[in-house]
Amino acid sequence: MGQVQIINIYFYFHHQLAGADGILFPSLRQYSVVSDNFISIRSNHTIFIPPFNSLSLLYIYVCFFVAFILLKKFVSLLKITIGQAKLGLTELNNIVFMEESVTDNIPENAPENIPEIIPEPSFSTKKKDKRPEVIIVRNWKEYLGESLLIIFSVTLAIILTEVFTKMHEKQQAREVLHQLREELINNKESEDTQYHYHLQVISNIDSALRDDNFRKKFIDSGRIHLGVIAPQGVLRKDLNDVAWQVAKQNNIFSSINLETYSLLTEIYNQQQRITKSEDEIGKVLLSFESRKPGNEKATLILMHDNYYAWAVERAPRLLKMYKKAINELSNY
Repeated sequence: MGQVQIINIYFYFHHQLAGADGILFPSLRQYSVVSDNFISIRSNHTIFIPPFNSLSLLYIYVCFFVAFILLKKFVSLLKITIGQAKLGLTELNNIVFMEESVTDNIPENAPENIPEIIPEPSFSTKKKDKRPEVIIVRNWKEYLGESLLIIFSVTLAIILTEVFTKMHEKQQAREVLHQLREELINNKESEDTQYHYHLQVISNIDSALRDDNFRKKFIDSGRIHLGVIAPQGVLRKDLNDVAWQVAKQNNIFSSINLETYSLLTEIYNQQQRITKSEDEIGKVLLSFESRKPGNEKATLILMHDNYYAWAVERAPRLLKMYKKAINELSNY
């Protein structure tokens, strides 16, 4: 059996043990198999899980062993119950048969006060064709012992399920936090490059405000040539938040303290504001008023203010927060 099949059995067993409505163990019910090394939670978000390990395989073996023991005990108890029921029916039939035999042997003109004589059962000396059925009669101590064994097995299965679920959640949290740290490192490098690029763009805007010829290259006959001011676009780099969204969906923040969580929240809020500068500058450049003759300086001033307020002013503080968050997540 390959690793993929074992993973599917593993999560299917979680799915069944959780119950039809997820009432028994909600921590297990939230998982269901989607594809290799991926699971989906109830919010329909797909996330990556770590590779299947030997502890999970041991867990499957233990669960199947416990299920086998429980099934064996159940079959044994069922056989005992059926045997005792058959024995009771046999004894009842013998009593009814003897009563009918005695009634048939009393003459019709016999006095009514003759005492009823119940003949003793006669044992035939002939060998029976069928072998005698052996019924094992157990006392209450044996039933109590078997009941305690079943309770212990079920309790052990529940404990093992919770233990391995916690282990899986911790391993998954470490993986997500590791990906989050890598994303912060990449965003820090991108923002550092973008910060210097935005400083150059602001310098080009200032030059266009001072030089009429440069300004005419930017806005010529109602057409805007953005490459004159921002040769690589409004934003030089994209700041990603994929790992951050996955971390929020899986609620892995129980693994970090409140200060680190607040720091990460502030970092990604600042990222959104810097990214929003592209929309704000686009509104300025795409408006009809910016194309009118005589409004060139006003357009450049609005671009300068948007760049400075949304991106340039936030960048130095954001870079410091990046560095601090990366250090706090160094264990992942």
